[in-house]
Amino acid sequence: MKTDEVIAELLSLKGYESLRPPQEKAIEQGLLENNNNYIIIAPTSTGKTFTAELAIYRTLKSGGRVLYLVPSKALVTEKMNDFKYLNEKKHYLIADSTGEDAWDEAHVLITTVETFFFNTLKNPTLTRGFNLAIVDEFHLLYDRLRGFILEKSLILSKEFNLRLICLSATFEDKKEVAEWLGSALLVNIPEENRQIKLKEDVIPVYDVASTNRQKELYKCLIKLDNHPYLIFCNTKPNTASRARDMAEYVHKNKLRTNLGNEYKVENIRKEMEAILGRELTENEELLSQCLAYKVGFHNALLDMDIRTFVETRFNSGMIDWLFATTTLAVGFNSPTKSVVINDLRLGDDFLPVYMYIQMIGRAGRPQFCGDGEKIGYAYVVANSTANEMQIRSKYFGKQLENAYSHIAYDDYFRKAILELIYAERNRYTNIISFFENSFNTFQTKRNLFGTYNLIEKIKEHVTWLIGNKFIRDEGAAGYKLTPLGEVTVEFLMHSYVAYPLTAFQRIEEYIKEQGLAPTFDTVYMLIKTLNEATGFGLYKKQRESSPEVEQFFGRRGIIEVGNSEYTAYAIWYGWMENKTLKDIENTCKVYVDPIKSVADELIRALSLMENMFKASGRNVPIAFQYLRIRVKKGIGEKEVSVAKYPGYGREMTKDLYVTAVSIINAIKRPMPLAKDIPNSSLMEFYIDLLNTEGREEAKRYLISHSRLFREGRAESFIELVEKEIPVKAS
Repeated sequence: MKTDEVIAELLSLKGYESLRPPQEKAIEQGLLENNNNYIIIAPTSTGKTFTAELAIYRTLKSGGRVLYLVPSKALVTEKMNDFKYLNEKKHYLIADSTGEDAWDEAHVLITTVETFFFNTLKNPTLTRGFNLAIVDEFHLLYDRLRGFILEKSLILSKEFNLRLICLSATFEDKKEVAEWLGSALLVNIPEENRQIKLKEDVIPVYDVASTNRQKELYKCLIKLDNHPYLIFCNTKPNTASRARDMAEYVHKNKLRTNLGNEYKVENIRKEMEAILGRELTENEELLSQCLAYKVGFHNALLDMDIRTFVETRFNSGMIDWLFATTTLAVGFNSPTKSVVINDLRLGDDFLPVYMYIQMIGRAGRPQFCGDGEKIGYAYVVANSTANEMQIRSKYFGKQLENAYSHIAYDDYFRKAILELIYAERNRYTNIISFFENSFNTFQTKRNLFGTYNLIEKIKEHVTWLIGNKFIRDEGAAGYKLTPLGEVTVEFLMHSYVAYPLTAFQRIEEYIKEQGLAPTFDTVYMLIKTLNEATGFGLYKKQRESSPEVEQFFGRRGIIEVGNSEYTAYAIWYGWMENKTLKDIENTCKVYVDPIKSVADELIRALSLMENMFKASGRNVPIAFQYLRIRVKKGIGEKEVSVAKYPGYGREMTKDLYVTAVSIINAIKRPMPLAKDIPNSSLMEFYIDLLNTEGREEAKRYLISHSRLFREGRAESFIELVEKEIPVKAS
């Protein structure tokens, strides 16, 4: 198919009248005429994606297949929706990598970078039939963890001879990375080609006392009146506290009045409770109150479904001021008119310029702009005159940082070696070949005076891995993973967190000393280890402490009680005792909203311990398996006997326990275990109920005293209890 025909057909499919400058420039440089690799650097809203679609469509019309790599699952969903027209109008199969046979059958396969790397490293034949790989958000090469995985994915792509088209809004070392990717052609689109113009400005707040600076910011935003605003904050708690203050300011000054029923707190609360299936936590209650004044906040402390709820309200025009962390800086397409950078510091470091460009790119998205003013705004809060000068020169001047390979970090280099051995690329020549193709080796050879000894570097890390018992040298057969090495790699391959190798050594040492003990100490050790490595866990509330938690650890001789200790206590004495989130929050003084996610990661760590234990040839104790059930479902020890069955989760087992207590009080004659329900298992109680009262009477008691069990569900549970009776009788 000729180039003109490809262009005309795709324009028609998309309903576009003509090409924009970025597409024209890419075509002029041979995008549709050759099979060269390309790096396309263009500001947000200039048409990068459609440029890639031209190459995709040309590949499909030529009988080829396409991989589309993105950095997050959310973007997989978004791109599936963006490309559905190819299925609806041309019957091309568009699939994500989770679909059965998707790798074999999809014309366009959309997947995360992580999924691509781990699948194709182990099974390179998956890429057979694919001709082109689009790498979206290519600037993630800057990011330490994501950049490490992206670099490895690009190494594999080069090995598989895939044509690469990399898309990014920003990148400093364009020529260097283009050379590394095999003399890739560079398409560089200047800022003036942005479809929606972006105006950058400073909001100075240094003329007022530091305690009043946030209030001064709110005044400025009201006066500017360029909502909806997306306001980036440097910490999760700051998003909530600043949203609260903004809502109070809006309320006090009567800025949002006579709103509809959808803004009434009681209606918002009911909607959120319906989404969650429970009462709101303190943090969620605060959010509901803020939303009543068209103010919201968004951070990882909120339940995922509530974050989606907030995004939906923002995209529907129901939020004028949204305070968020940088999680919304990439891939969040919304009607944001103005982005506000409230903090230039992230931890100990200043905000990188590449990230600043990504953040302000959330403003003025063309698909959300109507027929009015075609402009977006980016504001940066300045706390001093020196700060303002820095903003104008460094950030407005787009003084981008150089991009460096992250594979050079010792722990990352060693992990890459482990992954290669896991994938049976376990001979020295295999390992050398992989690292010779890395961006790290390319940069080092290019920039260093003298020689770069890659072989010695690999030997150094191989020696460390052997000495620390992650691998062993089997001579001519190459290197093999030890049991520790194997469980470590398999854990990391399903993780988005950069846990260091030393964390796995610490866990293995604990098992050697303590075994698989289903105790608080085991859970605390895991939480402490993961927290010290990556900050894993719940957050203790600012300026609050729990006497109960402090005294508990004080009795253990632990004086410095931080997030690890608060998380361990909240999990063991709250979540694993089936207490409500509100009870846990009030007792433990933690932001409890993400406790389910924390429990899920803790389950993975407990499974890791099980795999380490089994690798030594030992059987996992049943009590430890029950510990995992308790962590997974958030239930007490006495409830495991029921919760171990599918369909019986936290709320159901809690109801069965409360029902058991109610039945005990209602029964006129004593039952064998009724007087001691706190110390007997839940299943034992219902077996005794069935044996002493008979089937129909037991079912009647269950239905009349339970909040959740009606005829059908009660019948199913009685049948389950009946199946347990022979087991108990034996």
